[in-house]
Amino acid sequence: MQVQQPQIQLRPCELRVGNDELLELEFPADGSVLEACAPVYETLPGWSAPTAGMHEFKQLPEAARRYVDRLAELSGCPIGIISTGPDRDHTIRRSQSPIASWFD
Repeated sequence: MQVQQPQIQLRPCELRVGNDELLELEFPADGSVLEACAPVYETLPGWSAPTAGMHEFKQLPEAARRYVDRLAELSGCPIGIISTGPDRDHTIRRSQSPIASWFD
């Protein structure tokens, strides 16, 4: 979460089979299915404000919060822990996450 470049763009990716069908469940084991897939990138803005050492989600720049929320939406899984630096205490724990109780 230490993306601090003002011009950087973040590009999460989905796989689509043919023109429309979104590959949602698993990465295909069958090579022929994978050959028929095409990556569909979405470009999200980066941010220039430093995030190192932050402890609360609301402290993150708005673009960083939108990025985390979009990754959660795309993956279908809430993001419970966000590392904001190399130290153990440079961590954001989101209380609404199913894993939040592991850290009480």
